Amino acid sequence: MPPKAEKAKPKPRPTVPIETIHDILDSLANDKTTLCSCATASQAFLPRVREHLYCNIVLDGHALEKLTSLNDALDSNPALASLVKTLSLSRLAVITSHHETRSRPVVLVPDLLPFYRLTFLRSLVLEEMHLHRPDDLVRIAGQLPQLERLVCDKLVVRSVDAFQPPDEMSVTARSQGMPSSFPTLKEFVVRHGTWDHAMLAEALLRDYQQSLQSLENIEISFGGTADALPWAPVLRAAGARLHTVVISMADQSPTHEGVHTTSASSHLFSLPPEFPNYHVYMLDNLAYCRSLRSILLKHHPHYTSIFSLQSLGFLEALCAVLERRPPPFPALEHLELWSIDRDGCTVSVSPELSARLARSLLDRDAYPVFGRLTVRVLSQFWVYDPDLWPRADTSQRVNALKDGLVRRWREAFAAFEQAHEVKLEVFLRG
Repeated sequence: MPPKAEKAKPKPRPTVPIETIHDILDSLANDKTTLCSCATASQAFLPRVREHLYCNIVLDGHALEKLTSLNDALDSNPALASLVKTLSLSRLAVITSHHETRSRPVVLVPDLLPFYRLTFLRSLVLEEMHLHRPDDLVRIAGQLPQLERLVCDKLVVRSVDAFQPPDEMSVTARSQGMPSSFPTLKEFVVRHGTWDHAMLAEALLRDYQQSLQSLENIEISFGGTADALPWAPVLRAAGARLHTVVISMADQSPTHEGVHTTSASSHLFSLPPEFPNYHVYMLDNLAYCRSLRSILLKHHPHYTSIFSLQSLGFLEALCAVLERRPPPFPALEHLELWSIDRDGCTVSVSPELSARLARSLLDRDAYPVFGRLTVRVLSQFWVYDPDLWPRADTSQRVNALKDGLVRRWREAFAAFEQAHEVKLEVFLRG
């Protein structure tokens, strides 16, 4: 009998290297819908898909349902919390009934999310969020041991009609003590709002000063108000490693000499008697930040009338600090100034002060690596009688004003343009 033919063995299916699978899924990082489809297609895809889905969480607007789903997911599988690296909460609001015609803001309280599970969170962004109480911000951050970046933008203390989520969502504002520690931030941004930011500044200085010493970048932007002033001691405390600073520099109101109400919810700030104005006080604290490489000063000249165009106190104070010996910023590479042009006048600059600033910054013994001055200018001009300007002519006049503005400010800082090793930039800002 002829030998039986051996049964052909099935050829093994080719396998895709796990690295290739990861590369494919990584390329879909911004396509949440496709990632979810991949997760249901194969269990092998699930771990990598989860990394992308939970890495960067953004909850904006009417996202209460998503917030509830996230709470449920983290409760049912606590391991997912370790995947969350960045979290952004913006303008959270809800319509609580069909009869309401407008949204009500959701209150940010420490139990809104299981923050205590987010032990690997690196960045927290809070924009236009309502606080139940100002110190809740400290309580939330105190639960995030590896937080490196905290952004507080236009926060407000809870309004009367703000929405407090129901108890079953486990987000009621329970009485809690202040945390024993605060994360060692690398970047801190605080902007505008009607919350008591001075309370946060005082708490950081009083209870968590060591946490400030790791800061590398800080932004304190409060527009034309003096609300940045309570943060001046924070700058001083964080000076050791600070590389980048952005600060609003508002002129002192001539009607409130020495005293300024920083905001409706902030403490009354009294200027220490040894400082003649706000600019000297703020820059004196900044002078302790000797590692600074980049400084952005947003000068907001106080507006009194169209006949009071000069506002030179800011630049005078800046020149005085730069002239100190030893120089306060030996590592400075880039200085950026924001200012205003009113009716064709360089409000905060005079030829004498411009030359004085150039002498300081172009001194290679004092500032050996300084290489760039950027000036951003907001144009303000009066239209005394718009009816006298035809519409087409108005556009031409505006364009001519803008062209002349850039030329005028470049001329104001011409000494920097003549220095070959320094770059002068002048831009318009909206």
